[in-house]
Amino acid sequence: MTEPAACGADDRIPLALRLYHWALAASFVGAWALESAWREAHEWLGYTLAGLLLWRLLYGLSGPQALRFATFIVGPRRVWRYAVDLRHGRAALRTGYNPLAGWAIAGQMLLLGAVAFSGHLLTTDAFWGDETLQSAHALLVDGMWTMIGLHLGGVTLASLRSRRVLPLAMLSGRRYPH
Repeated sequence: MTEPAACGADDRIPLALRLYHWALAASFVGAWALESAWREAHEWLGYTLAGLLLWRLLYGLSGPQALRFATFIVGPRRVWRYAVDLRHGRAALRTGYNPLAGWAIAGQMLLLGAVAFSGHLLTTDAFWGDETLQSAHALLVDGMWTMIGLHLGGVTLASLRSRRVLPLAMLSGRRYPH
């Protein structure tokens, strides 16, 4: 059984959202990779990441109805019910974000926001060289890598369930049930 789409009348992921996704990923990975080698680029990629998060927050509050946070971030009972159904192999395939994915998006955005904010604080006079904040920033980055692993695991599971290569949707824009 397939639940209704949560992506719009033409069942496509808008180009703006796909570009956001890849730019956010590139900003995070680039900032991480350049952290010790090229500090200025690391900082600018962090600010780029923060700007992208701000754009997604605004888009999630005022963009197309099907892509607003209120459409796919549901209450804990629905999330729990979906998780139990998924565990027992009876979760419906759906073309939009599933209840777990909605909360994963929110969690990733909050964590990335904390990474960007703590990174910014480290550039200020008040926190320059603060070892506690540096450790917290590094811990947040490690947490984000864990979230990325969970994200990729979820996409892999959804791809196996739907028998589709779901990451292609972030290239082509065409959504498939998952």
